Amino acid sequence: MAKILAVSHDAYLYGAQRSLLDTVVGLADAGHQVEVCVPHEGALVERLRDHGVPVHVVPFLRWIPAASEPAVRSCLRFVLRFPAGLLRASRLIRAGNYDVVYTNTVTVLDFALAARMRRVAHVWHLREAAADNPQLRSPLSNARVAALVRALSARVIYNSHALWARYGASKSGKDVVVHNGLRPPPERARPPRAAGARLCVVTAGFMDRRKGLDVLLDALVLLPPELRAGMVLRVAGHVEDRMARELAPRLQRLGDSVEFVGWADGLEELLDAADLLVSSARDEPFGRTLVEAMMAGVPVLATRSGGPEEIIVDGVTGVLVPPDDPARLSAALARMLEQPQLRASCGRAGRERAHAQFSLATYVRGVEQCLLTAISP
Repeated sequence: MAKILAVSHDAYLYGAQRSLLDTVVGLADAGHQVEVCVPHEGALVERLRDHGVPVHVVPFLRWIPAASEPAVRSCLRFVLRFPAGLLRASRLIRAGNYDVVYTNTVTVLDFALAARMRRVAHVWHLREAAADNPQLRSPLSNARVAALVRALSARVIYNSHALWARYGASKSGKDVVVHNGLRPPPERARPPRAAGARLCVVTAGFMDRRKGLDVLLDALVLLPPELRAGMVLRVAGHVEDRMARELAPRLQRLGDSVEFVGWADGLEELLDAADLLVSSARDEPFGRTLVEAMMAGVPVLATRSGGPEEIIVDGVTGVLVPPDDPARLSAALARMLEQPQLRASCGRAGRERAHAQFSLATYVRGVEQCLLTAISP
């Protein structure tokens, strides 16, 4: 069994952090000794401690900052504080006597360099593109980021073949694609639909430009009025401030057809009442919420934005449309709202595919194999 230090870029609980939580708990259940390092307190820390996982809160900065941060200021701040952060990472690795360091997401550099300095194996798990990503402000192209990542890692994990291709698929032997996996939800009886109740469409995530909520709202505007009157869109997740301002005129036109439910710690209750989940992303490296919906038997409609193309079998387990195309999205949405038999068949087939292809056990085994191979090539 291995002693593992996992590093999270922050302590919130969105998709990347939830996948890390699942990874850590799965590795611990398999008998490995796992500890986690985060830069601050937060919901992820609380959940890890609930599972008995040791957590180290060690301040460090991201080498690839959020796009919302001022470019010059964030760069100067990182350069000035990086030596201290690297020293803290190095001391933690030395004190912990870890067999392998596992960095979650591309945005944290300190622990990869510190592991190299301490001659400890390092595995990097990439869940997003560095460049051409509206959430991030990368100082380097994806190809150059990939070269650095591979130089500092014994293995590099990508959460989809689409993401691997964006970084420049390599035959070096270091690169491995491991699709995210989820724990199947408990069997729950769906509440009966009240007479005259509207169909419920759900979309979820951190709503910035990449998630394409504006595209989905434009698609709703294009629906025939009678279809729009018979449905409600529930939006789960924080809406980025700039996106909120952009959406305001659309929301005035849509009235009570859209409800914002805020951040949700899990989608179980929303999915219990959902007739359809929609992802209108312009860019989606994987698409964890799609698998969550499929496992719950909820049909999905998504864009061909990367990861969804590896999750959904078009016309069988869901429907795929081009990204950034409100007209095509609206037509597909109308089709699914009008055809309950299509929703039912996609829900059944989606559940079967999700349980067969995206199980948590398969995912954890894939990550575990990468970590063990890094320790003993």
